[in-house]
Amino acid sequence: MIGFSAASYSFSEAVGTALIQINRTGDLSNPATVSFETQDGIALSGTHFGGVTNTVTFNTGVASVLASVVISNDASVNIDRTFTVFLLNPSPTNANFVTLGGALVTIVNEDVDLQFSTGSYAVNESVGTATVTVNRTGLTTGTSTVNYSASGGTAIDYLDYNSTNGSLSFGPGVTSLTFGVRIIDNTVTNVAKTVNLALSNPGGSASTRLGVINTALL
Repeated sequence: MIGFSAASYSFSEAVGTALIQINRTGDLSNPATVSFETQDGIALSGTHFGGVTNTVTFNTGVASVLASVVISNDASVNIDRTFTVFLLNPSPTNANFVTLGGALVTIVNEDVDLQFSTGSYAVNESVGTATVTVNRTGLTTGTSTVNYSASGGTAIDYLDYNSTNGSLSFGPGVTSLTFGVRIIDNTVTNVAKTVNLALSNPGGSASTRLGVINTALL
């Protein structure tokens, strides 16, 4: 009998090539072949993976072979995507399938974006401390880090605010963290002033990066 080694498979989108094991049992004294095909699901052939239609050969005495599917890494935060693989047309014809159905393949998103919740924050100078939110999107099962800074702009350090910098560490499952910028109420009537906010040095995995909103104004 010929069949997949599992009912489902999961591969990182950064894997490059997914290797799917096909097994045969019973009499191995003769060669055998089977057709291996992919079918689109949420994952689309030519966009998220390379579609395959080919023949897999078991040489005499061989009990398992690997079929390969090229996985595309789109380098953008998205959902996990799936497609299906099937086995068809066994030869010799008495090399029956273990199951008639296919196996589900999941392409796991591994991208992480770290960015401000908005490009602009506004507070009254009497607020005491301005709270700035940094969000994490994409894969959240691991730990991600990013540095932040609040400096420059039209506001004057130690007169209108206190410049600051530091690091945020997102633990597993954490999608949002904050840091504070001390605002000084100098009792002087003046125009609205700004402080430049910036994120830098994202870390945690090779797929962790700064999102689009990596600078902001306070």
